[in-house]
Amino acid sequence: MCTVSWLRDEHGYDLFFNRDERRTRADAEPPGVERVGSTRVIAPRDGEAGGSWVAVNDLGLTVALLNGYRASDADSPPAGGDWTSRGLLVMSLADCTGVRDLAARLEGTDLGTFRSFHLLALDPVETLLASCRDGALERTAGADIAPPLISSSYRFDAVSASRREVYASHLEEPGRSAEDSAVAFHRGHDPERGPFSPCMHREDARTVSFTWVRVDRTRVTMRYSPDSPCRSWPPTFKTWSARARVRGGSPGTSSTSR
Repeated sequence: MCTVSWLRDEHGYDLFFNRDERRTRADAEPPGVERVGSTRVIAPRDGEAGGSWVAVNDLGLTVALLNGYRASDADSPPAGGDWTSRGLLVMSLADCTGVRDLAARLEGTDLGTFRSFHLLALDPVETLLASCRDGALERTAGADIAPPLISSSYRFDAVSASRREVYASHLEEPGRSAEDSAVAFHRGHDPERGPFSPCMHREDARTVSFTWVRVDRTRVTMRYSPDSPCRSWPPTFKTWSARARVRGGSPGTSSTSR
């Protein structure tokens, strides 16, 4: 139950993530800067399992994960053990140097104890979508991946078609930047406030946070709203307190504006 979109320009990219969760799930921890290996990472943390759904590192790699919702996910995991939280996979990959490094590491990871998922990875040059179904990994790269990506446990085909139509209409709206159009999409209630809208509201679940990652040649920034973006605005900032190491970029210092 999530919606992810992204935009590229000549300087870098933006990624936007609506996290949808059941209303009874524990509150998440807001983004903080931490080290994964020798790499600095900004990521919010799940309040139950401790993993994350989106993380960006100081090399300009962003990792974002959506649930897959396959029927087999209700079965017991192989060997009768427990399912591994998918958010822990995000953090285990958050120190990769880029998309190619992440793809190689995923290929060497045993995914048999993870429920199905779609993992999106972006760096300043490349894009990868890795989908795991019943422990098997499928990869899609580059131009074959079109935003937005959507997951929903409720009427997936209808919800996905509706949100894609709304997304296209926002980007086609004249007189507004692509970034403003994307933000309006993620905050919006088209076609109406409810299970189909990008900012989702159902009796049992809702959009619980909004994350906006910006990576360019000099800076890595994460903006975060800890509630439905229709009512929690503007988002707060997390940026590097020292030089970012974005590949191909020049050194930059932290800032609270683009």
